[in-house]
Amino acid sequence: MAEPSLNDKENVRRLIVDFYKFAAIELSNWNGTVNDGVVSVFTTMYRETVKCSKAFALVPEPPMGPASYFWLSTQLGGASFKRIQGKLSQTCARQAISLYGTDLQLAAMGLSSLRSAKWA
Repeated sequence: MAEPSLNDKENVRRLIVDFYKFAAIELSNWNGTVNDGVVSVFTTMYRETVKCSKAFALVPEPPMGPASYFWLSTQLGGASFKRIQGKLSQTCARQAISLYGTDLQLAAMGLSSLRSAKWA
């Protein structure tokens, strides 16, 4: 896989910040680092929120496997996430953050892969 661009990384970072804002949860103790582990954890958070919300019917799933920086950046980055927030359940986003927020922080530090949190 090609190295992600700085723009893609920044778009993913902003997407994560916006996701936490949408859920009305303070994003603390996160150093803002976006790496492969962060992309993996946030993709899981996104998918769990989608499952719970039964929304995002118009946003395609990542083709063939896990999401990439580019996919998150282009499909959900910037104005795209703001347009679809109305279809998301804030409660579902809060639940995803509750289950995976620590994994996101650990992944940003390069210390963790996605644990096996179960959707309640």
